[in-house]
Amino acid sequence: MCAAPASQNAGPPRILRFRASERWLHWCIAIPFLACLLSAAVLMLYYNPNPQRPHREIVSSIHRWSGVALMVLPVLVLLLNLGDIRVYLRNLKEGKPSVNAHFS
Repeated sequence: MCAAPASQNAGPPRILRFRASERWLHWCIAIPFLACLLSAAVLMLYYNPNPQRPHREIVSSIHRWSGVALMVLPVLVLLLNLGDIRVYLRNLKEGKPSVNAHFS
């Protein structure tokens, strides 16, 4: 017996829903946002009652730098992928609710 060709052993074809630039944009927003959220929670819940606790400056720096990353990284991804600008604009248009949409 001979082995089956690789094409028969393969599973269903892989369909990519998002382009690589869209995934980069997503993660360049999501990771800094989560870092801001978590560092803000630590600053508010742990350091706000007693600001003299140790390592507050480290958490505060993480919060500030993740805020800068949240502003800079998405713009950088957009500038590096100008060819996909129509994809981004279409995604924005599709995400916008229509005038006739009924929300309940």
